[in-house]
Amino acid sequence: KKRRALHHWSASLSLAGFAKIGYPGVIYAQGVQPSVEEFVANVKGMQWLALKLRFLEPLPVPAAGDGSIDASASGWREFEKVGEAGEAMRRLGREEWIVEMGVGSKSS
Repeated sequence: KKRRALHHWSASLSLAGFAKIGYPGVIYAQGVQPSVEEFVANVKGMQWLALKLRFLEPLPVPAAGDGSIDASASGWREFEKVGEAGEAMRRLGREEWIVEMGVGSKSS
């Protein structure tokens, strides 16, 4: 049910991102700030054993200036392995974030 909800919200709010399911879980969403904030509120409203928002921050506006999400991030994905989440963050240029959370390790 949670996985379906994440997918539904990401689509309806025009967000890109992923969920690394299982333990440790990671959810990453990218889009316009009001949509991300609504997504976060929806996620927080669900029942979880433990949930912590690690960061919510604005990203630089793309060169086109249209406010669209990072071109390298599209749609919603699910991963089962920590390495897959780490690789997705590396492609986004944000590998340090997942390493700093203690979830993944920096690739060589």
